Formats: sequence, structure tokens, C-alpha cells
Amino acid sequence: PTQTSTSTLPRPSPAAARADRFMGELCIEGWLHRSKKGDPTQRERRYFFSSGFAVEYCKTPDRASRTGKFDLRMVEELDEPEPGMLFVRVKGKTHPLHVFLPSPMEALQQGDGADAKAWRMLWASAVDESVVSLALESARDTNLAEHFTMLREEKRQTRALLLAKSASALPRDSKEAEEDGEEASVLCIPLEVLDANADIVAPETPSRSAAKTAAAGADSEWSFAEVRYGGKYSFVTIGAKELVQAGIADGIKQFKASPDKFEAMWFQADMVDWPVEQQRYTLLLREGTSGFEPDDSTPQGGFLCILAT
Repeated sequence: PTQTSTSTLPRPSPAAARADRFMGELCIEGWLHRSKKGDPTQRERRYFFSSGFAVEYCKTPDRASRTGKFDLRMVEELDEPEPGMLFVRVKGKTHPLHVFLPSPMEALQQGDGADAKAWRMLWASAVDESVVSLALESARDTNLAEHFTMLREEKRQTRALLLAKSASALPRDSKEAEEDGEEASVLCIPLEVLDANADIVAPETPSRSAAKTAAAGADSEWSFAEVRYGGKYSFVTIGAKELVQAGIADGIKQFKASPDKFEAMWFQADMVDWPVEQQRYTLLLREGTSGFEPDDSTPQGGFLCILAT
């Protein structure tokens, strides 16, 4: 994880003092309520973890039953249309998210949990300033926003370093073509370069996959977003990757059947038109993964990533 220095915030109250301690590591957690499928009248209690730019929410505080996640860098709108209710629109998400902040009594009952002010401050400072509504402008903290800016820049530098290392591993003819400006070489970095540490596994049998597809269909909490991108991705932590040599269509069924197991799936976009025996894709395990997202999304991207959230 990227290390950041501790911000110094005022401590006007015990609740704010707890918030200050969370802000020191750009982390906060506690029980909140969130809307279901974008409907604020349908609320579900979830335990939220907000660490850096990564936000996860689970049925229990032990993170064993995560039901969703989003990245604060991907937020397109952050508002508070009603006191205590944050409206969060995230790029790639089908429905907006309504997050109901704890009342002063709820925050007190949580003990070490943060109050509504702390949640507002952290998220309003982490997202891009242009997406913060007038209602939340005063919640944005200058010092905290600077820490997130530093974190964002460090992630960019890390990605640039990883990309440079990947480029040095390209075959000579591919690298020369990239230097000559051929678009295909820039967009389609070979999967063996991107997934050098992936485990090659056999696909699941159709009967097992079909059974899990039916089970997953009953779980209305999962949604699947498709993103075209150039082949690069970023993360806070990353779990194991499985490089599967099999048909992509069957792979998508397997992925959607097991969203509790897999965080993401990606493959070269035009490979779906190749002979099935030449197709392959990568599955990213959910365990050990946080803050994962494809970078440089564009409709012309050479790769397609499917995210289970």
C-alpha cells in the first residue's frame, strides 16, 4: 500500500478526535445504511471500509461477506440532497448509491466508529473537486485533499514504472512497432506480459458452471460492469490471477456464476472472434484484492474488463 504522511486536523470534539485518528491513514470504517438498486426507500445496513480511494461494504465487520465496492477516483457526482444522505454516482455503475450517515446517537453507540462529519470530510476530500456539490463544499478539507492528491500522483508514478517494465519485456518487433506509433501494439500488450504471475488453469465443467450460474442469478446484489481499456490496471492490493485457456463465452458464464470468488475478468477484446481453441482470459480472485480498476478506459481500448460489484 502507498504510504502517506499524517494530516493535522482540528479536534473540537471527541467525535472529531476519532475522525482525526482515522484521517491520519486516510482510513475510516463503521456501520452505515445504503440504498438497494439506487432506490433510497430500500435500505440495507452494511459495514463500510474506506481506505485510500477504495470503499468496500460488507454484511459483517470481518469483511468475509462483501456485497459491493467502488473507487472514489471513479465518482462522477457526490452530493447530499438531504441531511445525512450522501448521493454517490460512480462511473460504470448501473445505479447510483445512497449512503445514509450515522446520527450522533448511532455514532456514539459504535464507540470507535466515525461520525457523519468524518465520512463527509473523507469522501469530499478524496474525490475530484469538480464532482463535489455545493452542499458538500464546506466538508472538503484542504490538507486532506492534498494528501489524496499525493496518493494519486504516487499511484500514477507506480503505474508508469510497471508499464515501463512491461514494455521492456515485449518482443523486439512489437516494441519497435510501438515506437513507430502503430496503434495495435500500444493497445494490445501481450497477456503473457500483463499476467506473468497468473496461474494457468483448466476451465470448469459446463454442468458445474451452469449450477453456479443459477445460484448467482438469485443474488440480486451483484452487478457486472464492462470497461474497454488499454491493458493497464491499478490496485491497492491484488490477489491471485488465473490465466484460463478456453472459450471466452464460457469464461464469462463461469465468472458471473461466482462473483463471490472472482473480482474481475479480462481478455483481449477482439479475441472473441478468434477460434475457440485459441482464446484465453484472466480471472482475478476476490480474496486479497482491493482497489482494483482498469486504467485509461476508452471505447477503442484493446482489452475488455468485466467487474463484479
